[in-house]
Amino acid sequence: GVVLFASARRRDTGEAIGALARETRQRDRGAVALTDDVAAPVTGKEVDVGEIERRLRGPTNDLLTGFRSVVVNGPRQAGKSTLVRQIQHDRGEVVDLDDPLALELAIDDPIAFLGSLPPRVAIDEFQRAGAPLLLALKMRLDADRTPGQFILAGSTRFLSMRSISETLTGRVGIVELL
Repeated sequence: GVVLFASARRRDTGEAIGALARETRQRDRGAVALTDDVAAPVTGKEVDVGEIERRLRGPTNDLLTGFRSVVVNGPRQAGKSTLVRQIQHDRGEVVDLDDPLALELAIDDPIAFLGSLPPRVAIDEFQRAGAPLLLALKMRLDADRTPGQFILAGSTRFLSMRSISETLTGRVGIVELL
């Protein structure tokens, strides 16, 4: 898939942030290159994380037109949920797996959970439902190749597991917030 690296860390130094998205070619992983400079240099000011997230909307929407799903990945407090909610404002609903009822359904019957969701949905904190949800998602994405079906927002550590990342290969574009 496409990997779009982006940094949403606050900086108060005079250093320029530079390009947030970098061209990535990983032939062994089947990655496609994507280059998009989404941040202007900043000198002597704190970077507005909200501005960075607004600038990432375009590249993320581009991924949604080419991939069946997009994962917005990163550590806690990186701005994943904010970015997803901004994108979904005009696009569709957000289901948050911090909601105990949604999480229970996603864990107990991931296929029924995905089947109950409206089109073009985002699932926040998707890693909370574990590998069975991703396997159900893989089945759904393999059955329907329509781009932009899901946005998944979640933890960096979850996607670093080899079995999980292999499950998603070729099916998702990834926006990495650092």
